[in-house]
Amino acid sequence: DTATNVLSREVLAELDAVLSDLETSDASGLVLLSDKEKGFIAGADVHEFTT
Repeated sequence: DTATNVLSREVLAELDAVLSDLETSDASGLVLLSDKEKGFIAGADVHEFTT
């Protein structure tokens, strides 16, 4: 997938799981990384929208 970090259902589910785990951890911060040269996030994956 060449899209720039789109927020697909899969990505949102994974992010939800990570954030849920953080609620019970001793972590004091969170770092989000991207391997794309331009931009960080493109927004929702419009291909997943239904009509």
